[in-house]
Amino acid sequence: MAKDRIKEFILESLQKYDELPVISFSGGKDSCVLRHLVRSIPEGRKCKCVTSAELFHPQTFSFIQKTKIEGDVIFGFRKPFNKIISENGYPMISKMLAQKIWHVRNTNNPSTYVRAAFGLDGKTFGKIGHKYIHFLDKGFVRYEISHRCCDYIKGEVKHCKSPCFIGTTISESRLRKNSWIKNGCNFFNNEFQKAMSRPLSLWDEQDIWRYIIDNNVEVSPIYGLEMSDDYENGYKLNGYKRSGCSVCMFGLSLENEISKRTKGKVKNRFELLFDTSRSVYERYMHERKYAFWKPLTDMGIHLNVDDNKYERKYKNRLKELKVWYFHAKANINHILDELELRYSKSPKKSLTKQTLFSKSDRDHIVQAYSQKDVYGKI
Repeated sequence: MAKDRIKEFILESLQKYDELPVISFSGGKDSCVLRHLVRSIPEGRKCKCVTSAELFHPQTFSFIQKTKIEGDVIFGFRKPFNKIISENGYPMISKMLAQKIWHVRNTNNPSTYVRAAFGLDGKTFGKIGHKYIHFLDKGFVRYEISHRCCDYIKGEVKHCKSPCFIGTTISESRLRKNSWIKNGCNFFNNEFQKAMSRPLSLWDEQDIWRYIIDNNVEVSPIYGLEMSDDYENGYKLNGYKRSGCSVCMFGLSLENEISKRTKGKVKNRFELLFDTSRSVYERYMHERKYAFWKPLTDMGIHLNVDDNKYERKYKNRLKELKVWYFHAKANINHILDELELRYSKSPKKSLTKQTLFSKSDRDHIVQAYSQKDVYGKI
């Protein structure tokens, strides 16, 4: 099925655009399967890989360099990473929530995202959770949170105009599932003005690893892949479960919950980075121009690593978080007052709606988020 879609896309690209598609390659397991699939059929043997430099784990970057063939391209960043952080914001929590937090904090007309962000539209999906509401307080959280990091890090690959194979699966997120339902496997992406194919969309984690094992596909050593008939599925992962940018904080909260439940047996990505590349961990965690300790402590992420500097900063920030939530009612009212002020000055202010929140909306938000012990008692 996947090979059929791949062949169709190659032939259509040659017919419509007179060029072979490129393979978007990140060095992760899905990309490795995609590259192997495309190049395993006669029509796809000459398809080249395009790779964004990203913030690869050193082992993954070495793997990409090692398996690169003539014609494969590695693009640099569209903007230095420290500039992405300072000018756009940290990638954290999830892409959807980061987008909503950014808009609520910064847009001149906050009404667009406010109802969904506070759950006033009646939906729980996409609502800002109780333990993240302090990110809307610009006086308490003085850096930005953003969904746009990928636009700059992966921008050259995203904006490459050639038809492109992408190794995404619908099991990874609801957004990707909805996109596949809307567009299918092979389609023309109006946002990037290019044809795209996602032949792995219906594959799950087991399908990916089974293909890797059955076809002896080489993957990055960061996974710590160990194959044996003694294991339930024929393999065991002793390292990372996912690759990608080594310091991306999208999905980190879930990893951290798993780490806590397993008492550190399953480590989150920062704990693994500490174990496997201490110099990279130190650079992004503690150097002033990156300072990842700030968003991590604000997310309440406790790291089970031997890092006294982080432990001290975590404990200090946890005290501040407890105080903020102890005074949650006053702080949330302050956030709402700020939003009302910006709305009153907005040129896009509705002529029929003089205030952003009705009294009942405001009461609902304050009551819903005024929990004093989200991060524990003072």
